[in-house]
Amino acid sequence: MRKKWKGALGVIAFALIFALLFSGASYVLRDKRYAANASVVYALPKNSADVLFAGSSHMLNGVYPMEVWKQTGVASCNIAQNGQIIPETYYALMEAFRYQSPKVVVLDVYKMVESAKMGLTVSFHFTVDSMRLGLPKLRAIFDLVPAAERAEYLVDLITYHTRWKELTASDFAPLDTTLKGSEMLFTTQSNAGYAPCPEDETAPLNDMALDYLQRIDALCRKHGAALLLVALPFADTEQDGLQRQQTVNAVEAWAERQGIPFLNYIYRMDETGIDLASDYSDNYHLNWRGAVKISDCLAAYLQAHYGLPDRRGEAAYASWRDAEASYAERLEQGAAQ
Repeated sequence: MRKKWKGALGVIAFALIFALLFSGASYVLRDKRYAANASVVYALPKNSADVLFAGSSHMLNGVYPMEVWKQTGVASCNIAQNGQIIPETYYALMEAFRYQSPKVVVLDVYKMVESAKMGLTVSFHFTVDSMRLGLPKLRAIFDLVPAAERAEYLVDLITYHTRWKELTASDFAPLDTTLKGSEMLFTTQSNAGYAPCPEDETAPLNDMALDYLQRIDALCRKHGAALLLVALPFADTEQDGLQRQQTVNAVEAWAERQGIPFLNYIYRMDETGIDLASDYSDNYHLNWRGAVKISDCLAAYLQAHYGLPDRRGEAAYASWRDAEASYAERLEQGAAQ
């Protein structure tokens, strides 16, 4: 009997060591672009974020939690992801709710035009690779990914096993989450002369995106979080851009019927102070100047409408205070360019 127990313990010990080594190898080899924002809910103290910002790269680059903190002391983080579509955001929020208990979720609706369950392969990897193993990750993979393609998301080492040739010191270092999940763009493109379509001009909402938007609303209500929908400014003059503007307007009309607050910043240029000549990085994304302006507007709105606490004097929120200097340095970097 004693030999059997020793044998069983040996198998268990081997399995644990193998799992640790496998997990470590997966982390090192994984593509870590945008990994910091996908992991920020784990890096923060549990249940410390009062606001979550979610969506695609428009939100990722367009709203700075550290600017919100600077202006109001509201503790927030940005879990948006490059290329993330609405069904993927639903599962990202499901995972975030395991570790944070936000009072408000702010969701950008730029991706409401997509009618697929899953976006680009690389973007979906950005979303799920950093998620811890659990029901949200498994549900996302089995719901959104075709059966023949699930293996590479369940075991991402399948995708990255050849990446050892590209490894640098940063692949072995901890993720930098001082921006609380956001990314900063320092390039500038003038979009002077751009004008959006009339605000009452709409396009039909597709059933897929609307279904998952309704799921997000239900998920927020289940966890006691208010949902605030926003459309961050973009200046896409192509046909696709026109359709997105019309879809945004249709979401605004839908949200009004549902009693969900909606801030359509495409048509609030005077309020935000966005300058078409200096505040964009390209046709689609705000640069650091535009993001600071939008962050300030959102900070004021959140403080005025949701009674969120100022956490700047609380010991448990040292993570935000410690990041203030780094954020100031990055703003100086932008101003110097």
